[in-house]
Amino acid sequence: MKYFFKVLFFLFFSSLSYSQTNDVVVVDAIKDEPGQDKVYVAVEVQAKFEGGMKKFSQFFIDNFIAPKVETSGLYKVMAGFIVEKDGTLSAIKILRSPGQDFDEAVIEVLKKCPKWIPGMQNGEAVRCQFTLPITINCEATTTEPVNSQK
Repeated sequence: MKYFFKVLFFLFFSSLSYSQTNDVVVVDAIKDEPGQDKVYVAVEVQAKFEGGMKKFSQFFIDNFIAPKVETSGLYKVMAGFIVEKDGTLSAIKILRSPGQDFDEAVIEVLKKCPKWIPGMQNGEAVRCQFTLPITINCEATTTEPVNSQK
């Protein structure tokens, strides 16, 4: 059997709104363990993948294994995670997706992800929340006999 997947990713930064006073929003509820530093939702310098989003997109495409789908189309996944002070990703969660297969595939890639450049606040690296919308263009899975005869 042959499975054909054509996967195209469109990765976009989530847009954050900043107030006119550039107040920093800190959310204690996102702490993943007691005693951890606070997780920033908005920072002076946002965390980013080493090499930028274009390089991250390529990393994601190279490592993503598309789940089998019955219907061709665009599938949207919203992933959230914390970029730690050392650039590692933690607390990886799927916020919205078309199904468990997509959840597992996206989480697997994010777990393999190399370190990011951490977010900065007042000149120091801080833990910050990052939301990543991902659009995946998948073709329906087809099965074809290996040695079909006419």
